[in-house]
Amino acid sequence: MLTITHSISADTIFNASPYQMQGNNEPVITLRESKLGGSVINIKAMQIADVSAFSIEVDIEDEIPLDMQLGEAALIMCFTLSGSLTISGHIRGSFSLRERSHFVFPTAEGSGATLGISGKAKLFVACFYGDVLPKLFSSGEQQVLRSRLSGNAWRAGRQVTLPMTDIITTLLQRADNNSLHQLFMAAKMLELLFISMEQLKQVGTEQPSPIKTKDLEKLEQAKLIIKQNLRQPYSLIELAHKVGLNDFKLKKGFREAYGNTVFGYLLDVRMRRAVAMLSSGNYKVSEVAHEVGYKNAHHFSDAFKRKLGYLPSKHPVV
Repeated sequence: MLTITHSISADTIFNASPYQMQGNNEPVITLRESKLGGSVINIKAMQIADVSAFSIEVDIEDEIPLDMQLGEAALIMCFTLSGSLTISGHIRGSFSLRERSHFVFPTAEGSGATLGISGKAKLFVACFYGDVLPKLFSSGEQQVLRSRLSGNAWRAGRQVTLPMTDIITTLLQRADNNSLHQLFMAAKMLELLFISMEQLKQVGTEQPSPIKTKDLEKLEQAKLIIKQNLRQPYSLIELAHKVGLNDFKLKKGFREAYGNTVFGYLLDVRMRRAVAMLSSGNYKVSEVAHEVGYKNAHHFSDAFKRKLGYLPSKHPVV
């Protein structure tokens, strides 16, 4: 299981004990808050047989070194739900975890590393122990997936899609409400793995040319503008002009940086906002529709059902 210690003080930040089944069909849930100077790391671990999930909140202003040890082989998925982290000292080089991106990383038994961590972010980390690919995928699928995960390819962060967000949000909400059943967690974790692997299989073998830092900053600005103008979104031409790109560069850059179209991203943001509002139980469907930019509640309901598979009126209140 996962063990995290502070490299200098040797203080234990987190230590997940081997899983032992409980009689009440609930996953083993462990909470740990650690403070190192001005840095704070909060970890909630949810464990069932062969699978663990970690909800991690990190606020580290000045880089701190952490020793991380994993006792057995695993396939790890790391989702950056908000914020960003910089990780240095990895054997394969430094890399960043960007907001709304995720990566998949296979590890061998007894893997460990000392990493420098800095930044402020909320992460969701899923660990599937053992060699899971042969159990779940055909030999042809395994070959494709292993090639995508070889070398440094795993570091190419891919978009956290709305279905992924919905699964993670549901798991965390049920854990908070003490209503997370082992079977439910297992099903949702496998669904999350399947969606990620399907996304990974679609990645082309040819890598796009790197996006210039200046252009990436403009794309991030475009994302912010989209989030702030859901009720009256800009047209593609207007958005491109506002951030200083032409419409071709905006469309191409969005696809390469985030794995989504501009309007696909707008729809994702609208639906995420809608899910949050509906989960609170404080808004009518018509009010949610207006807030996220739909003049007609029926059009909103149709879009919501196409995206999530059920009507907004059926969304559970948490």
